[in-house]
Amino acid sequence: AMVASLDDLGGGRGWEGEEVPGLTRRAEGRFDLVLMLALIHHLAIAVAVPLPQVATLAARWSRRWLIVEFIGEEDPQLRLLCGQRRRQAAAFGIERQRAAFIAAGFVIEAELSLSG
Repeated sequence: AMVASLDDLGGGRGWEGEEVPGLTRRAEGRFDLVLMLALIHHLAIAVAVPLPQVATLAARWSRRWLIVEFIGEEDPQLRLLCGQRRRQAAAFGIERQRAAFIAAGFVIEAELSLSG
């Protein structure tokens, strides 16, 4: 298991950053399963990482599976973050999130809707 702050991953160290590669490079293709739970709205809205880049990172790290939690526009936390950062909740809707991950090469095997 790996736990890291994705909004500020350290780069490599040593000569030209290659002696000890940064976490992003060390994680490429290393995981059979990547979990992105309660994460997209924090990266995409709070930190302003474009949805396609979030999806691409997941694709680079995962060899096979991704479990991702999509947050709907009506979610109170999403609305709060959008309000604080003067962003439109519609820009982060489930369809846009889904499209970003499909464009990154993922195939949706199953979806499960959870209540509140």
